[in-house]
Amino acid sequence: MKKFILCLLCLLLVACSSDNSEKIALGRYEELISQLNYNTSFQSHSEYYDLSYETVKISDNEYRYYIFIDNARIAMYDIVALALSDGVDTSTLMQPSVGIFEDKNYTMIPNQVKKEAGFVEGLMLSGTVDDLNKKVKLLVEWYDKELLNRQVEYLEIDLLEQGGNNG
Repeated sequence: MKKFILCLLCLLLVACSSDNSEKIALGRYEELISQLNYNTSFQSHSEYYDLSYETVKISDNEYRYYIFIDNARIAMYDIVALALSDGVDTSTLMQPSVGIFEDKNYTMIPNQVKKEAGFVEGLMLSGTVDDLNKKVKLLVEWYDKELLNRQVEYLEIDLLEQGGNNG
């Protein structure tokens, strides 16, 4: 009986910690959405990595965009990225993100790739829009090697510049 109660308590603790981590991730996601909504200054490219994108027509009134963050020029640890399309109701539609809801961290270091350790060559975000006249705001956040100094960039992509490379 003691083993059963102990197992039940362990399951309860695991479930509670899982719910708690999901709430923390959702709170973080909402915080980053707010940062993108209230920011007024956006870059079109970065000094620290290449930013490129492409769009694909899915139907008459739907397009899929792919945003690529790669070719890091500096070491970037614990990368978080979030894309926000113009005019989207974020209370009903999740926006593309990397590094918020996953259980692993992403790191980009120039000329180093070791996927099993989280050292990636690049990251991709993908979402949909109903019109290519939209812009996509992008937040990219990372830390230095000591995980002490946080860097955040706010970028804006004009989807009409098809296949544009902002790198």
